[in-house]
Amino acid sequence: MLAASRLPSFVIIGAAKAATSSVRTLLQEHPQVFLAQGGVEPQFFARDDVYARGFAWYGSLFADAPDGALLGECSNIYTERERYPETASRLARHVPDAKLIYLVRDPLPRIASLWTQLRSHGGEDVHYDFATSIERDRELLIGSTNYWRQLEPYRRHFPDSRIQILFFEDFSADPEAVMAQICRFLEIDTGVKLRPEEAHQNRSDGKLGAPPWFSRLRASPTFRLLRRALPERLRIQVRKSLVFREVAKPVWTPELRRLVLDELRDDSHALLAHCGRPPSFWKLG
Repeated sequence: MLAASRLPSFVIIGAAKAATSSVRTLLQEHPQVFLAQGGVEPQFFARDDVYARGFAWYGSLFADAPDGALLGECSNIYTERERYPETASRLARHVPDAKLIYLVRDPLPRIASLWTQLRSHGGEDVHYDFATSIERDRELLIGSTNYWRQLEPYRRHFPDSRIQILFFEDFSADPEAVMAQICRFLEIDTGVKLRPEEAHQNRSDGKLGAPPWFSRLRASPTFRLLRRALPERLRIQVRKSLVFREVAKPVWTPELRRLVLDELRDDSHALLAHCGRPPSFWKLG
């Protein structure tokens, strides 16, 4: 078993596109904090292939931490229970005393931003048509936005006093105040000056991705054969210089908006009530 001093004291469990990258970046600046892999997501407790590397491997991610540093990690997929159902129980088994940080956001903007981000990754993780993606990629887009449901397995293992829920909207309005709140929760110095100008990371605006015609072309067996014949470096160059364009902004039709909100509204209201926020805090009408 690894020494307790080499285990993370806190884990940022998500949600993607709710300011997690910004919080992670600012925490990295804090002299009392050390993040695994320089903040790159280990995804250890979620993905079976990574978990199979063993807990000793996970502990090695903190080997370079200075003495006395508060250790932590950030993996947004830890709150995708539909795709990774063992995450909470694994985390509780290995780091039962950890504090958890969970950032949430108004559901519809979060889903649109997540879809844009995934389209910009260069693959076909989500369908190129936003409306089709809402149906086809339901678990990834809607499931992970059922925040209260995502928290349920963690609340079975961790007391509420060790789960800090934070709001993207508060961070956008006053990142310094939210970072001070996080520092108090982690019991580290709140007086350290963290640069707010570095706060907003990984914006969705202007992301480049495959246009719809290229996504359709990718489905062709002939295209896949031709693609494999090209050297990897040339494939990357063609994608970036000749193919990729700015990802079109998702459009919420009234029907699509109603479909998603009908699925998320009760869950969102439960989370807001738990956090002492009014139902009107998010646009759920």
